[in-house]
Amino acid sequence: MSRKGDIIIFAALIAVIVTGIMILHLPTFIPLMVCTGIVALYAIFALRKNTSDILKTIAGAALKAPWPLLLAIGALIASWVQCGAVPLLVASGLRIIKVQFFLPLVLLICSVMSAVTGSSWTTCGTLGIAFIGMTMSLGIPTGMTLGAVLCGAFFGDKISRLSDFAVSTVSIAQADFSRHVRLMLNSAIPSLLISLVLFFFIGRSYAANQADFSSINGIVSSLGQNFNLSPITLIPLVVLVVTLLIKLPGIIPIVISSLSALIISITVQHYSFTETILPLLRGFSIQSGHNLVDSICNRGGMLSMAKIALLVISAFTMGAILKKTDIMNTVASPVSRIVKGRLSLFAATYLISAAMAFATGSGTIGVIVSYNVLSDFYDRFNIDRAFFTRTICEMITIQQPIVIWGSSGAFVAQCFGIGASVYAPYYFTAYLLPLFGLLFAAIGAAKAKAKGETK
Repeated sequence: MSRKGDIIIFAALIAVIVTGIMILHLPTFIPLMVCTGIVALYAIFALRKNTSDILKTIAGAALKAPWPLLLAIGALIASWVQCGAVPLLVASGLRIIKVQFFLPLVLLICSVMSAVTGSSWTTCGTLGIAFIGMTMSLGIPTGMTLGAVLCGAFFGDKISRLSDFAVSTVSIAQADFSRHVRLMLNSAIPSLLISLVLFFFIGRSYAANQADFSSINGIVSSLGQNFNLSPITLIPLVVLVVTLLIKLPGIIPIVISSLSALIISITVQHYSFTETILPLLRGFSIQSGHNLVDSICNRGGMLSMAKIALLVISAFTMGAILKKTDIMNTVASPVSRIVKGRLSLFAATYLISAAMAFATGSGTIGVIVSYNVLSDFYDRFNIDRAFFTRTICEMITIQQPIVIWGSSGAFVAQCFGIGASVYAPYYFTAYLLPLFGLLFAAIGAAKAKAKGETK
């Protein structure tokens, strides 16, 4: 039987997603839920699928979605801020800045901040603004500094367990997060090292300039006034790392780390038990009198993850119903003639994800479409799903700041008031990451481990 209707339905789904996100500015999960409904109706009335089976498929996919993990991460973020771990890391990073190494340090500090918090936007809106404020007194072009900020800030969105995008991407692809991080580091580390070298040589001519560090000192002082910046506050970070290294299952590492942070909030920051519990739900909030400090600290909470949880649930249900109806087999048939091996599969993942992300301005859409079209090929070639998530993050996450009609590009433009053409030449990781990813695929350094294969 001809399945030409599959192509029409798939085109309709893309139209619904693009219209909902770019024109109507709806939360991403709403168009996805509408798409699930469209496919369900198509399956029942056009493909004559059993209604009960379709409903069971949708319900089963929703139950498999890792929304408890997302809620736990929201609570973890709030607990880390409240116990003083995030404020201490920010203050410590700002204290070590030296003028002669300004640009490389900007990249490193923003990388650490984004990896710890999992938020590129928070890093840009806090440390990024402070660094841009300093760059004028240094005489360094703002485009260079913003390039270094973005290289570091969007580092965490690829590897941090607290990153909404990384977590949702790994969840949608049903990959192992630890494996994803290890693979990402293959291309992320050399990209960052080369970027550091480039920024070092670019910034050498500004080494003799004098800087006004009053804005940085103001942030550090305000953090010190509102938190006890004791090294003890880093215990939750150590706990999380250790529990992850010993591979405790599920959300147990996050729960244990959050509990340790609550204890420190009570004993070190002197919050009451009630004051430590409420932020886990609604997020930590403080009025420090310093706008940048407030933007650093006022975040987290399970409610902050509600939209992300709905996004993952809607992505799971849409993916399940598309697979149930075999629509993706029809859509993927042209790709099957192009994909002949692992290298061509990685290249196809780059192209499809980038095309969708640039066309819609939404990295999430690039993930969903790429996964639904190509996931079966990864299984066919016995490639770990973590290679898919690595490839996706190498292309989508890092490119978003230069997609000016997308959410990240719009945020950067609004936050700094600087056009993409000014900082794009210095946004080195946007070009290095995909190159290293394809290079490793070509030379076999990133060859996927076949299922059942031993070391």
